[in-house]
Amino acid sequence: MWFIESLKLNNIKTYILYFRKLKVGYIRINIFKKNSVFISIIIKKKYRKSGFGSFYLNKVIKTIKKLDITEAYAEILKNNLSSKLFFISNDFKKIILKKKLKYFFNNNNHVYFKKI
Repeated sequence: MWFIESLKLNNIKTYILYFRKLKVGYIRINIFKKNSVFISIIIKKKYRKSGFGSFYLNKVIKTIKKLDITEAYAEILKNNLSSKLFFISNDFKKIILKKKLKYFFNNNNHVYFKKI
């Protein structure tokens, strides 16, 4: 239900990812400040570690750059090593949350950042 509701919001954009007419995952961006987005990516297990995630993440980053977005954040569970490695390999850097950002993220997770 939250997914359907999020499609109606202007600050949330969802990109469905296809390969040979098959849905392989999605990337959701949530614009939370004038020039910042939170990025969430899900790739079906069958298609992981095949380069789809990086390929589509870079396409989405090029698209949102046209919207004057200059900062991208990804929030990752502390024990999700594959997600950490994915974002690091896509030039995201782990950051320590500043006071003004603590409102947007769960303190128990790691946050990665990329300047666009």
